[in-house]
Amino acid sequence: MNRFLRLLLLLCSLALFSACTRTDRATLSLPTVTATVSTPEPSLTPKPVTATRTLTATRRLPTPTITLTLTPSLTPTATRRRWTPTPTFTPSNTPTLDPSNVVLRIAAPGPMSKLSSPFNLICYILPEYTGTTRIEIIGEDGREIYRKVFRTYEQTSSSRVNEEIKFEIPAAGEVARLQISTQDEFGRIMAFNSVRVLLMAVGDSQFTPPYESLERVVLRFPRRDAEVTGGEVRVVGMVRPVNNGPVILELVDRRGAVIASRLLYFDASLTEYQHFETSLPYRLSEEETYARIVLRQSDDRIPGLAYLYSHEILLKP
Repeated sequence: MNRFLRLLLLLCSLALFSACTRTDRATLSLPTVTATVSTPEPSLTPKPVTATRTLTATRRLPTPTITLTLTPSLTPTATRRRWTPTPTFTPSNTPTLDPSNVVLRIAAPGPMSKLSSPFNLICYILPEYTGTTRIEIIGEDGREIYRKVFRTYEQTSSSRVNEEIKFEIPAAGEVARLQISTQDEFGRIMAFNSVRVLLMAVGDSQFTPPYESLERVVLRFPRRDAEVTGGEVRVVGMVRPVNNGPVILELVDRRGAVIASRLLYFDASLTEYQHFETSLPYRLSEEETYARIVLRQSDDRIPGLAYLYSHEILLKP
C-alpha cells in the first residue's frame, strides 16, 4: 500500500514539473530566437580573407629571381679581372719583343755543371746577331782559361754552334764562367751570354738542365732600326736580372763612344719580368748617327760581363 502511494506521489510530481518547464519554454522562446539571430554574426568574420592573404604570400615566393640575376653579373667581373693585366704583358708582333727569341741561347751545359776536359758547348744564335763570335772560359780569379774566335753567318733560322772545348786547370776543381759573345762589323758587342760552371781536373762531366729559354731583356721601345728625334730616347722594357748588381743602360755609336748612360736596379730574387721606363738624353755633333742601345750587367763573383743585350737605332736631332 505504501509503495503504491509513493509511486503515485512520484508521478504527480513529475507531471507538475513537466507543466512548469513547458511554461518556461513558452515564455523563453523569444530570447532563444534572438540568440539564434546573434549566432550567425560570428560566422561573418572574414576568415576566408586571411586565408587568401596567405595564398598571395605563397605566390610572391618565386620573386627570388633576384638571386638569378645576380649570379650572371658576377661572371663578367671575374673575366674582366683576368683579362685586364694581359695588355701590359703582351708585346707587339715584332719578333725582337718575343721573350722566347733568345739572342744567344746556351743549350748545354747548364748552370753549375761539373765539367771535365773535353766537353761540348751547344748554343744557338739568332740570324741578325751573327758575326765575329767568341767562346771563352774565365777563371774565378779573372784569368782566361780558354778562348776561340770564329765567324758565324746569317741564316734563315738560328745558327747552331757545337764546339768541343779542351782546358787545363792547376787545381782539382775551379768555378769558372763559360761565355759566348758576338760582335758587329764595327767591333761593338751585339750580344753576350754566360753560365757559371765547375771545372774538374779529373772525373766524368755531369750536365745540369739549361736556363729557361727566355731572353733576359725585352725592349718594347725603341724598336730595332727605329728613328728617334728630339734629343731624348724614351726606353721602355722588361728585365730579368742575373744578380742584384746595377744594369747599365747606354747608347754606343759606331765609333764605340758612349753617348748617354744610366744605371737601373732590379731585384734578382724575383723570377718574373720587372718593368722599367726611363729616358736617355743625347746631343749630336752630326746630322744623324746610328747607335746601339745596350743593356748589360756584370758578374758579381768573377770579373767581367755576365750578360748583354743590344740593338741598333737611328738618332736624329
